[in-house]
Amino acid sequence: MILTGDGTWPFVVEVVGDDLVVHDTYITCFGGIGGGVIYDPDDSGKTAFGRNTKYEEISGVALPCSTTGRNVDAATHRALDGSPMPWLEGAIPVEVTITHNGSSFTYTPPDGLVDIGPSKRVQKAGHPKALDLTVWAARHFDKHFKPPAQQMTPKHLALYFEMRGSYKVIGGARFVK
Repeated sequence: MILTGDGTWPFVVEVVGDDLVVHDTYITCFGGIGGGVIYDPDDSGKTAFGRNTKYEEISGVALPCSTTGRNVDAATHRALDGSPMPWLEGAIPVEVTITHNGSSFTYTPPDGLVDIGPSKRVQKAGHPKALDLTVWAARHFDKHFKPPAQQMTPKHLALYFEMRGSYKVIGGARFVK
């Protein structure tokens, strides 16, 4: 089964057994690094599932969960209504795979789903953004694909990290209506 949401988002979600899978998407970074530090100018650190990346060292993800029919503020509805990704529960595990220069690396951030996003406003045709990693989760990929001298600082990860990959929401099919 393929989930398309309202058809206005540039990615689809495939139901594969008990899981939800998104293929070939751009993966970006959000939030802070804990200890009161946040580099993302569009983020306060507060997450939809009660965590705070400004004060906690979190290794997790944000997914563009549809807010259609949810009790959220108007701005959140504008940002996420109609997404093909159904509303999920916080901390659900998400396995992320990035392939870069012929090499693949898979990592399941231990904190799982901690926030919702990226929003519809950052989507572009042919350039879907369907997953954000916290800085600490993005660092795992940066370290895997780059030698130490080329690795990004936490600030640069928060502002500039972008790679292409896919992900699987483990057990996410139970949220499909």
